[in-house]
Amino acid sequence: MGSGAISNNNGGLRMTVRVRLLAIAVVAALAATTAASQPASAAPTPSPAPAPVTTPGGLAPNAIAPAVTDPNLHIVKDESSAASCSGYRSQTTPPNSIRVLITSTKTIATVGFENYVENVLPNEWVSSWDGEALKAGAVAVKSYGWFWVNHYGGYYGATPSSTNCFDVTDDTNFQVYRANSAQTRTNDAVQQTWSVIARDAGTHEVRQTFYRADLATHTGSAHDTCGQAANGSTMSQNGTQACAHTLNEPFTQILNAYYFAVPANSTPALELATATLGPVSPPRPGPVVLSSLGTLVAYREAGTNILATSQSAAGQRFGPWSTIDHGPVFTGQPTAVKTVNNTLAVFARSNGRIEANGQQAVGQSFSGWVSLGASSPTVPDVASDAEVLTAPSGALVVYVTAGDGNVWGIGQSAANGSWGVWQRLTATGGYSGKPAALVTASGLIVIYARNGAVIQGSGQSRRGGTFSAWAAIGSGGSSTTSTGDPSVFQAGDGTLSVVDGGQSGNPGAIWMVGQPAPGVSFGTWRQVSASGAFSSTVAAVPVRSAGPIVLYAANSGMVQGAQAVTPASQFTTFGNMGTGSPQAAGDPSTLFAANGAIVIYVIGADGFLWGAGQSAPGSFFSGWGHIGS
Repeated sequence: MGSGAISNNNGGLRMTVRVRLLAIAVVAALAATTAASQPASAAPTPSPAPAPVTTPGGLAPNAIAPAVTDPNLHIVKDESSAASCSGYRSQTTPPNSIRVLITSTKTIATVGFENYVENVLPNEWVSSWDGEALKAGAVAVKSYGWFWVNHYGGYYGATPSSTNCFDVTDDTNFQVYRANSAQTRTNDAVQQTWSVIARDAGTHEVRQTFYRADLATHTGSAHDTCGQAANGSTMSQNGTQACAHTLNEPFTQILNAYYFAVPANSTPALELATATLGPVSPPRPGPVVLSSLGTLVAYREAGTNILATSQSAAGQRFGPWSTIDHGPVFTGQPTAVKTVNNTLAVFARSNGRIEANGQQAVGQSFSGWVSLGASSPTVPDVASDAEVLTAPSGALVVYVTAGDGNVWGIGQSAANGSWGVWQRLTATGGYSGKPAALVTASGLIVIYARNGAVIQGSGQSRRGGTFSAWAAIGSGGSSTTSTGDPSVFQAGDGTLSVVDGGQSGNPGAIWMVGQPAPGVSFGTWRQVSASGAFSSTVAAVPVRSAGPIVLYAANSGMVQGAQAVTPASQFTTFGNMGTGSPQAAGDPSTLFAANGAIVIYVIGADGFLWGAGQSAPGSFFSGWGHIGS
């Protein structure tokens, strides 16, 4: 993403996005320290598993694809060194986006590349399969899509042009893409293998990783065993599950069982290389989510109620605000999240409790407000808004600080399961503000919070394990003079970075500290903004794949942003985002559109929710406008 990640223009508010509608059955059961109990790779599923949706996705040479009956659709599949559709070609850095022909509408969508892989994998592999099978599929899906971004897929129209060409179609002429179909377990596999790319060992070029449901003559209920009938060029989808479930093979071994050198037909050997990646962790949940209906849904606190509004269609204006369910008196701002069944869940603070509300199914009304952990032996007097994340198991976890000065957590027993009891995660007191939590790419949960003027952190050493002792992170600068709430993100190299609004003789400046290498102690805090009146919480947005790190914060009511190539790089000067300032009275939050574009939201001095967004990744931000009416 270019400088547009922090730029603005005079356009009106327009956020053309596809969205997912989320929810949760709000019931009560497991403690926060164990909510992430089992990783995807440690949850084998009994055979037989359902067959993949398509047969296959990445078609092998001479395989039968759907007939092309539309005279305007030209599938070229030029594998030569000729220019690709977008002009992009890299064997080391994944593309930011991919151009997908949507066959149902005959339109070409620009989709964020990681989003594309996440919305192909569950349509080509079975999300309940063993984690290592899903990882093998994730590498194959990613490499296949990357190959066609590097080459030329085809065009829609009478003659080819730069505007009507595409990299892939959304059907089995390439591989099946369905917007908003991503699942938690398949997303986990994508994240865990994002740095792995399949290349040809001789040329070091990204490989066209063919795959199909079964190889040879296997049909119906007779599926491949691991590597049976492997020909070096094509992987069996069912065979990956046999490798993982029956033989307990890791995904790297599975890939090598199917992709290998065959000199007789010039099939090259496989090289599993490390891709050059930028940051990959997504923004933290906020008051706006993407729905499966293709619209944005927003929430805000209005005293005795939480109000909601949504777009009538993707990219259109928001409708009027309405109460989702009458409840107690609310304070602070709500957090909305997506659950594994694509329904909406909303968490808000009221009378010292965290109240949860959600849909039982996509599109249904909300089920009513329920206090989390109301039957816990000890229920904290909640003093902060909820920090909500989704554990690798799909279970939701909530973290807060309480009136006793400690950090507390509560989680579901399993995805969409009952809620457990509140657990106190700190012992010394002195903590305040909203904590920041993150599930790392390896499936571990880390938490950071302010204790007095010090940012402290804790984390798991294994999935589902207990948290380590809390300790101050970093040295110098904001390590001892913090005045704000932290944010945390993980870069593609596995390192963690924490951002904070601190002082240290420069009131209102933004500070950041990072790990020099994954898993090691944090380095020295450094000031990344000039002095000012920046608000306490910074929205740290690691742009997917090879994009920059972008920071957004409110400074004297203006939402400003800056970016850097890597966490250790120098940030640009903070500048105003969009036009028509909302006079921000709260902290900004962000999300990614389906095409990888960034949208920003903030509560204004008038108490309303305001928004500004990019129309495409890297483009200028629109003018600020009211959300809802």
